[in-house]
Amino acid sequence: MGKISDKILNEIDKRGVQQTPAWRFTLSSVLMWFGLAFFLVFGSLSVSVMLTLLADNDWTGLEHFRGGPPGFIFSVVPYVWIVLATLLLAAAYFDFRKTKHGYRYRTPIIVGGAVLMSVMLGSALHAAGIGNRADMMLADRMPHYRQAVVRGSQLWNEPEDGRLMGRVESVVSESELEVNDMDGERWNVRVRGVRSRIQIEEGVRIRAIGEVTGEGEFSADRILPWQPKRLMQPRHMPYGINPASAAYNKQERSKRPMVHPAAGIRINNPEL
Repeated sequence: MGKISDKILNEIDKRGVQQTPAWRFTLSSVLMWFGLAFFLVFGSLSVSVMLTLLADNDWTGLEHFRGGPPGFIFSVVPYVWIVLATLLLAAAYFDFRKTKHGYRYRTPIIVGGAVLMSVMLGSALHAAGIGNRADMMLADRMPHYRQAVVRGSQLWNEPEDGRLMGRVESVVSESELEVNDMDGERWNVRVRGVRSRIQIEEGVRIRAIGEVTGEGEFSADRILPWQPKRLMQPRHMPYGINPASAAYNKQERSKRPMVHPAAGIRINNPEL
């Protein structure tokens, strides 16, 4: 036994091997756990933003989309965040494998645990509004982010496909409205045989289903309410102001007209 140990020591001397200080192993372990926590936290943040984007959609009237509800769902799935969350969870998996006891656990257990933790923490962040703030901050500061993430409101504002979304700017008559769509374009909307009963007045956001009949002209067969759970930040507003707040819409709401019953619509204007 002594000969073997002597050979080992002689070999160490020949190769000039030096002993690694214990603090390096400690530092390496701390960094690995820090990295694991980093990947899990940001993976959970990605999950919270995904939940925010999915919850922000209005899931009514999906039969008017090409492909129906499945086509709508396929279009609004936040693929960017799914890919990011997957990469972060993969990094967390490989980082955990390098920890002192990581080799003891099978892959399904590690992956399942990471996914479960991310979903639970992501749901908590979503409930606390963190996902919403992260999404709006990125949309406000990164123009390319707006283009990469498809929102349900974008799909509803496609007049050429028979869907128009916007805010009522004026009530011309019982069957005619002036609407500004999501892109700021002005539309003269003529109501024909509306099937849903909603209250229409200036400042109200609506979804119209019908067809384009001319330049800036839209004929609506059906009008649905648009009740977004939040609104994207307009570029001219500083971050942190809610464009759906009463303060932001005070001037527009103070000019709302009045009421008139019409083919399934009630418009507020006692003079009509």
